[in-house]
Amino acid sequence: MQNLNEATIKKDVAECLQESFDESHFDLDLKLCTCGAAFEDDPNAELARIFRELADRCENGKLIGPILDINGNTVGRIDGELHNSDE
Repeated sequence: MQNLNEATIKKDVAECLQESFDESHFDLDLKLCTCGAAFEDDPNAELARIFRELADRCENGKLIGPILDINGNTVGRIDGELHNSDE
């Protein structure tokens, strides 16, 4: 199974968002710590669950904010900023 790293995630997200915006762009910062009990048994399953939740939040326009593990602990945060093409 392929391991995800911060550079890969940022590149994939940037490419996806660039396709979505013609005259503006969105800078996205994702920080995620895979420590704690939620990641002990099956870390890949917990990461997949978190990314599915983030996808749902994105579709609902509420992506920015804390990232919680299955136990309700804060394990990361997503911050972002929309830029107009003239910036």
